[in-house]
Amino acid sequence: MDFDGSHRKFLLMSDVFFNSGFYLKTTENQENAIYTVESSIDNNNPLYDLGIINLAENSKATLIRFTKSNGNSSKISSLRGKLKENSELTVINLNLFKNDISTDNIFFDIGKNAKLTMYDINIGGKVTAPHIVIRMAEENGNVNIYPYYLTQNDEIIDMFYLIRYYAPETFGHIIGHGVLMDESRVIFRGNLDIKKVQKTLMPVNRILIWFFQIKQKLWHILHYMLMKMM
Repeated sequence: MDFDGSHRKFLLMSDVFFNSGFYLKTTENQENAIYTVESSIDNNNPLYDLGIINLAENSKATLIRFTKSNGNSSKISSLRGKLKENSELTVINLNLFKNDISTDNIFFDIGKNAKLTMYDINIGGKVTAPHIVIRMAEENGNVNIYPYYLTQNDEIIDMFYLIRYYAPETFGHIIGHGVLMDESRVIFRGNLDIKKVQKTLMPVNRILIWFFQIKQKLWHILHYMLMKMM
């Protein structure tokens, strides 16, 4: 499952020089299981992470990817996943950054009647650039993406989310919630790409972005965001 990601060189760095990674494979008819991947970065330990997910038919899983920073580091990661027929996956990306530079390149291929729910939570970071592409390859696929972000000082978050529709009767949903503080900046790019060959395509799609420019204590804001996610 090849794709370009935010930039080809970043994708190749995580594919070739990864110092952390995982392979998640479920069995058919597997009940919902929870998997956790935790990482810690600092100025002596940058992270190059590679992940692969293969969900079997009629299986369910929840994946939590948690990254915590001790400051002045970098994270370059890639995650590829295939959801087969009637499978269901929930992904929670939780990134707690400080003065770091990061990019997270994610690609999922959605099978027939498969469902993907993703919470992409990015807090802090000098420059943060999640890049998520979803391919709706077969009928009755269902994708829900919920980005959450918090920036302060002069931090920058550049978020890219793309759902591509190749099959009819598919559903795509992108809703973003975020908090901007101080001189921070956010770029939110939510994209729905409906291929012309699918003349009978009737998806229900919605992009809703909420921006809150407020000044409160950091943990009060974090609590608000997590409550909204629940």
